Amino acid sequence: MSPSSIDALQGWHEFYELIGSAAAALLGAMFVVASIGSGFLTQDRAGEVRLFLTPTVVQLSTVLFGCALALVPSLGWKSLSVMFGLGGMSGFVYSLIVGTNIRRRELELSDRLWYAGAPIAAYLLITVAACMAWNLIAGSLEVLAGAMALLLAAGIRNAWDGLIFLVGQVKGPTVPPG
Repeated sequence: MSPSSIDALQGWHEFYELIGSAAAALLGAMFVVASIGSGFLTQDRAGEVRLFLTPTVVQLSTVLFGCALALVPSLGWKSLSVMFGLGGMSGFVYSLIVGTNIRRRELELSDRLWYAGAPIAAYLLITVAACMAWNLIAGSLEVLAGAMALLLAAGIRNAWDGLIFLVGQVKGPTVPPG
């Protein structure tokens, strides 16, 4: 592994720009959908919002801020690994809590995998990548990139799933037949 994180991350610049931009666009779209579906997002549905929409926003925000962090030109390996390590561990614990709550629900296997399993795995991989970077082990940037891509994929899938759910719940004006 290169002694300079600046040199090593230079080759990943476009990758982080691309997925960071995708995460930012999806975050913006989620805020638009939330404002459109505001009639559904009531206090009695706060549990569902916290269980499904909030973790998706957290995942996409992690990708956005993780990509921004990876693009900071002056960070050394130790600083980079500490920040990703703290973020990965925090996200892992948060995703375990979300996963525990999801486990209590009767959901399809695909929902369990994407809302709980994929984020748990991605945050664990971010933590592993941070440990690898701390020890200057080759492949840490590849592991980090894979984790970010998995987290983005979960965010895309879950944002779409949430949109489809909201569209099914929000009722428009009914038109009488005839």
